[in-house]
Amino acid sequence: MKKQILMTALLLFLLTAGCGDKSSDPAATPGVHSNGGGASLDGKSVRDLLETKYNHYVLACSVWIQDGPRVDLSRRPSDEFRLDIKRDGQALNKRLHLQGRSREAGVAAFVQIDGAQVVNGSVGPLANGRFLQLRNSVALEVSTSHRLSVMSRGGSSDIKTGGLPRALWYERVPVILENSVERVLDGRGSVTMVATYMACQIESQLAPRFRDDYRDHERRR
Repeated sequence: MKKQILMTALLLFLLTAGCGDKSSDPAATPGVHSNGGGASLDGKSVRDLLETKYNHYVLACSVWIQDGPRVDLSRRPSDEFRLDIKRDGQALNKRLHLQGRSREAGVAAFVQIDGAQVVNGSVGPLANGRFLQLRNSVALEVSTSHRLSVMSRGGSSDIKTGGLPRALWYERVPVILENSVERVLDGRGSVTMVATYMACQIESQLAPRFRDDYRDHERRR
């Protein structure tokens, strides 16, 4: 009889152990992301986010300057650059140069990157009236300056200067630096038209598991 009692107690113990609490398993705990979801990036640095969240993150800028009343954007830009922010360890403290010439005028621009911030929440309205809903998004701190000059009989002279103060540039949002048509005197003293267009954009691609961290909406959420 004692032997049967001991065997029964041992069997009950084994059955109880096999049905223990599984809450220590992260995959079984509500709210815990075991697949590298967006929540795992909270509190990460800019550099960590660039390394972990983005397949690529590139600042691209282009300038067109053409004689005439309008810019034909189907033509090759007068100048352009692409800065790989993800792979260039010095990219967050750089001054970049754009320049171009038409027959009658020239343009020169500087794009100064002073750092970056992590952005969470709603952004907008943008120039197109839309809003962004961002989570752990990297935004660049950028300022710009530019000048348009023309060669006259007296030499080179500036006919227009401009620029944008330091501001946050968000991924996938175009920033227009200049879009204008100016009347200038050419080297023969005749009035002619010069059209200039400059724009930049942060081209980004999120790793698939973070694709919901970037939302584009018609209204604030």
